Amino acid sequence: MKKVKNGLAKHLPYLFLAGVIALGLMTIIATGGGDGGGETQNRETQYPTPTFLIGVGTTDPQGCVSSNVLKTFRENGINYFLPFTSWGSIEISQGSYTGTPCPGDSFISFAADTGATLNGHCLIFLIDEPFTIPSFAFGRPFEEQKQMLENFVRATVARFPEIEIWTLNEPIAQNAFGWSREQNYDVFVSASRWIHEVNPKAKVMINMIPIQVNWSGLDYNPNEVLDDLLDRGLEAEIIGIEFYPFFAEEKDQDKNGYPTLDWIASRIDIFRKYDLPIILSEISVSGIVNGQDRFDEQADWMESIFRFAKADTDVIGATWYFVRDEPSFLPYAGLMNDDYSYRPVAQRLLELAREWSE
Repeated sequence: MKKVKNGLAKHLPYLFLAGVIALGLMTIIATGGGDGGGETQNRETQYPTPTFLIGVGTTDPQGCVSSNVLKTFRENGINYFLPFTSWGSIEISQGSYTGTPCPGDSFISFAADTGATLNGHCLIFLIDEPFTIPSFAFGRPFEEQKQMLENFVRATVARFPEIEIWTLNEPIAQNAFGWSREQNYDVFVSASRWIHEVNPKAKVMINMIPIQVNWSGLDYNPNEVLDDLLDRGLEAEIIGIEFYPFFAEEKDQDKNGYPTLDWIASRIDIFRKYDLPIILSEISVSGIVNGQDRFDEQADWMESIFRFAKADTDVIGATWYFVRDEPSFLPYAGLMNDDYSYRPVAQRLLELAREWSE
């Protein structure tokens, strides 16, 4: 197997990336509005920045999560956000890369200015959904589709220099174009190179499902796929691992159907051989189980996973993906109710962020 690009003196560059950090709170000067007289005044705002990346997603069934909600999270120590930058959401018509990534350009600037780390989520995500692949990309030869993807990736990475990490999502597991295995590998390896050519400081995260699946007509084994990609020259600096309850077999679930900590640890273990920092990239479980309120137990489970991850020297961050519910995917998994009131899991996550900022 080829050595991964930038072998990373273990994970020191990422401990630096996660913060500016050991020095404590980052202070910025924010401009506040006057009291109707048209004047502005400067106010000093402190934004906690933990050493560990504590993340949330930015999409929900209604579209984008409110930027005001995300700003409140930032003020309470959440320091890692995943603006949704997939092909279908950015290239709104062929050759026009002006679509707005959730939760909006202004929030991306705000988060970067306050010391948060940004991940351009699902830059490559080959699932057949209009928000991930534009309709005009279908029915074309592979080489033309690859060129369209290259144009999109280069334009998007150049547009958002504030974004430090870019996600290549679920290689082989999703295959909307019906490409061969080698064509999929070609696109993911090439995309990692395009990102680095546009922004040499950017980090590429290859986001992996931790079990064997066949959703796309191609067999997916996480280690075999990642080995193949690295052998073909994938330039990845971070491994993302998704953890959803339906990935774990019943024997590896607790009474609520949540994945056990032992099972999660075993899945992390299969990626340690790559000697790359790991982010638990998408974590969520439901707060209603068999019609019963389990929101307190949902919060307990989240806390146990985040504390375990923070104690693991190979793991640099974790993300609770759903801010509000996504009923078609994982019901009652959101941090908040539809009216944006906090559930116990949100309160607990913010408590962790504040604790780890001290």
